[in-house]
Parts: sequence; structure tokens; C-alpha cells
Amino acid sequence: MQTAKKDLTPIIYSAGAIKSHRFQYAAAAECFPMHWHEHMEVFYVREGALSYVRGGEKGILQAGQALFVPPRTVHHARAAEAVTYDVLLFDLRYFYNETDVCRAILPPLFEGQTTMASVTEDPEILATIHRLCWELKPDSLVAVSDIYILLHLIVDKHLVGAGLGMRDDDMRNAARYMEENYPQELSVASLSRRFGYTAAHFCRKFKRATGLSPVVYLRICRLERAYRMLKQNEGGVGEIAARCGFADANYFTRCFTAHYGHPPSHYRA
Repeated sequence: MQTAKKDLTPIIYSAGAIKSHRFQYAAAAECFPMHWHEHMEVFYVREGALSYVRGGEKGILQAGQALFVPPRTVHHARAAEAVTYDVLLFDLRYFYNETDVCRAILPPLFEGQTTMASVTEDPEILATIHRLCWELKPDSLVAVSDIYILLHLIVDKHLVGAGLGMRDDDMRNAARYMEENYPQELSVASLSRRFGYTAAHFCRKFKRATGLSPVVYLRICRLERAYRMLKQNEGGVGEIAARCGFADANYFTRCFTAHYGHPPSHYRA
């Protein structure tokens, strides 16, 4: 089983805060590992097929279909057959503004307080994706306007109500608590007591809200902080491990290497 990790690769956006790619893979190739991130991602298959995981859902994305991946949603894909697909990326927060409609719609989309249908064949949506990927300059106002058109179409046709995501206030607070208190000795038992659930119920609710177990979420929080501390040369590996909540430096090194693909020493400034 793959461990989902947050993708820390920085996205270099155009001046219009939009980025697109085209990829080709042979049959059975892994297109990208299980991961999650904070930007919105849209996949459009031009030829072939993708086998995908989005949150707790699995499926096959065929040619002529697009897949929506909301922020903070775990996802993974493998080529079900030789495949060519486009990827459109943008950060919803870049498109916030002071209008009431954007205040009402965009933050809930980013926070996962709504459910977004996975797959579409809607010709208007597909045409908009194609324009954004290949016809418009990504640093133009026209491209920015098409992002708003795409968001309108998603909300109008593919938003299906209150979502799984991070809509649950208790689970959002639990996630924030872990992010803020990662150095402390936290356990499922202590977290579930703090938020008023049995351990089993807390784990089910948290995974339904985030796609990750509390243990994995906490470990990722700690590893991300350790990564930043290593890059800024804020101490030795053992010291940083302890400051990030790892009692065993060897265990920290194993977790870090599995998560980032390199040992902690690789990232020392």
C-alpha cells in the first residue's frame, strides 16, 4: 500500500496563476505516485485511458473525459493503456476577490466543504480546459476569465452538495491541532479524547474528512516541518527529529527517506 504524501514541488505559475502540461505514458506505467497538494488539478485524457484513485474512489478515465481533483485530495494514476493527457493546475486562493459571489463559493471549494463530482464529458467544460491548456496565453486576462468560467461550470454542473473533504469542523480543528502541536506526544487515544470521540470513530471520521489516517497526517506534518528545518540548517538530524516529535532518530530517518526518497542528510543546507 502506498503512503500518500503532500507534494512539496513548488508550482511556478504564469502571471495569470495558471499552469498546464501534457504527458504521455506507456501502458501500465505509473503516471504519478499517491500524493496530495493544495492546488486544484484537472486531468483531460486525449488518447488511451488512466486508472485513477481520487480520495476513496477508483475508476478509469477514458479518452474524451476529464477528472477534477480538488485541493487536499489524495490521488494517484497509472496508465491503463498507452495514454496522452493534459493537466491544468491553478490555486483557488489566487482567484479570491472581494465580490460576494467569490467569497461565498471559492473558500468552501478550497476547504473541501462541498463535494465535486469526479468525471465529466461535458463539451463546454472540455472546450474550456482545451482553451486554457493550448489556445490562450496563460498570463492573459482572457485565461484568467476562463478559469472563472470553468469554476462556474463546475459549480453549476458538477458540484453535488455538502462534501466529504474538510467540511467537518471537528476534523478540521483536529487537523489544525496536529499541525500546530506536532512536537508534542500525540496519539489517536489522546486526540480522540480531546475531540470527544472513541478512537475508532475518530479515525473513521478523520480519514473520511482528509483521505488520511490521523497517524499518517501527523507524521506528514512532522516530516514537513523537519524538511524545512533541515533546509534552513536549524540543527543536527537527531536534534531536528526530537524537535519534530520523533523520539527515535533512526525511525525518523526511515520515515523521512520513505517520504522524500532521500535521507535527511541529503537536504542539509
